[in-house]
Amino acid sequence: MMRARRMLLAFLVLVLSGAVAARAADKSTEKKLKYVSTFLEEVRHHLMESYIDGDKIAETDLLNACIAGMKDAMAHDDFEKVPSETRDALKSSLPAQPAEVDDVVDALRSFCEAHADHGVDLERLADHGARRMVAFIKDPYSRLFETKDIMKLLNLLNGGERDKSIGISISNEDGGDYRVGYAMYGYAAYEAGIEMGDTLLSIDGKDLKKMPIKEANEMLQAEPGTKLTLKVMRDGWLHPYEFQVTQKKNKSKDVIFKMIPGKIGYLRMTIFDMNLSEAVQKALDRMRRDGMKALVLDLRHNPGGALPAATAVADKFIGGNKLITYTESHLKLDMPEIVRMLQQQGVEGHQEFRAKDGSPFEKMPMVVLVDHASASASEMLCGALQDTGRAILIGETTYGKGVGQSPVPLFKSGGLIPKRFLYMTVMRYYLPTGRSIHHHGVEPDLTVAPEKVSGEKFEKLWQLRHGGALTNYLDAHFAANRETFKKLAVYDGFSAEPYPEFQALVLEVTKGNKIALSADEIRQELRRAVRERIQIEGSFTYAYDLQGDVPLQAAVVELAGQLGEK
Repeated sequence: MMRARRMLLAFLVLVLSGAVAARAADKSTEKKLKYVSTFLEEVRHHLMESYIDGDKIAETDLLNACIAGMKDAMAHDDFEKVPSETRDALKSSLPAQPAEVDDVVDALRSFCEAHADHGVDLERLADHGARRMVAFIKDPYSRLFETKDIMKLLNLLNGGERDKSIGISISNEDGGDYRVGYAMYGYAAYEAGIEMGDTLLSIDGKDLKKMPIKEANEMLQAEPGTKLTLKVMRDGWLHPYEFQVTQKKNKSKDVIFKMIPGKIGYLRMTIFDMNLSEAVQKALDRMRRDGMKALVLDLRHNPGGALPAATAVADKFIGGNKLITYTESHLKLDMPEIVRMLQQQGVEGHQEFRAKDGSPFEKMPMVVLVDHASASASEMLCGALQDTGRAILIGETTYGKGVGQSPVPLFKSGGLIPKRFLYMTVMRYYLPTGRSIHHHGVEPDLTVAPEKVSGEKFEKLWQLRHGGALTNYLDAHFAANRETFKKLAVYDGFSAEPYPEFQALVLEVTKGNKIALSADEIRQELRRAVRERIQIEGSFTYAYDLQGDVPLQAAVVELAGQLGEK
């Protein structure tokens, strides 16, 4: 009898403990489903209400994209440990035409009830659905970030993480080829010869066709001393080329400056981060003490950055309470009050930015150099200087990005420290005359473009640069002619005569029509190699190349004329 009672008691304990465990499991699942519901609703809301073209998006299309993302997620590495039959069951349980987020969540709840031990990470599943929703709007600048990723981005805008960046961004709109969005001046990729618009085919032999954007970007982060092999194709080339990119401790700064003969200052900005304004001020003050009477502001290959940095720099050259730019935004952040109190400058609503700080540089003769890779904040700055009549623009029409992005914290689903951020296009900006440059760019007052190299000529230059002849020449002659080469790196008179044993180099390069380049083309490439060798050995970067930079020459001529008139 006692034994029977003990067995009954044990059975009741087992049943009760199982019921408690089931209730705990149900409670845990409901908590996760609540997060999924709130998270997906926040993403949907901001895509339709805060995104600049949100009024063109249908809610049903977003939800269908979410379902497609969740179904495709079942083939992703995130769920490889989930049994195939469970993955199939989840895909079957998702609604075909959801009308609202609750329809998606209800379907997930039914799946969880039918498969108690499903092993599916619901939060990660929601990430896949949300990313597909963001991808659906086909905005090349909008992303879903985890907190650690957005912190990296913000750190970069504040001057951090430079030593891990090779200086390019890539994107694959519509799931196509990865294109280089920008190649920052002075960074490893730029110095290796990679340009904005290039197609990146592989990294260290790994094909990018099916690689997720996050994984591809992570492969482009490299510690100093790392060598990356990037297979690249460019419009007009005969075939792809493999570029060897050696990451180094970046010497590139926000601002590079030096005096040009004729009391003309030269100032190049590489990116608009939050340290830029102070660095620009120091450079201007230094050159003014050195006798600067006019200024060349170089914005070529500058991808932009933070709007406040651009308006702060513009304020140094534009005075009289003149309008610098104004913005339009539909963004309204639903954030905890304590966070809103700490917010210094947001991107919510419509805003005007006007010149306010007096500056001794407001009337100094000024030319701005721009090219096809001057983008975003660079275009806002040069456009404001052009519209106010403050500076003459020389170069090429700029990229044409007249929209701005902002991190949008998803507080409702994450609390005071959000788990996810939307980095999203929430703002349009306009130049002082009211024009938008989005998809149009800023046209220069004087168009001066560098020579466009054909695919055939690039093939010859590639063979010369990588064939060993130039390296062998410099190994044999550099040490004994160091001072001569330093002078030639600045100016060689467009003559091959000063280069020792130059004809022997020409014979080596062209023998048997091996590389069909002219003697002058070989001289130009030799001078380029000399400058590169001097920079590597001297651990510095030339601020400019007045001999080889035609747009810079045009800027100096323009300013010399203005100074002569005065």
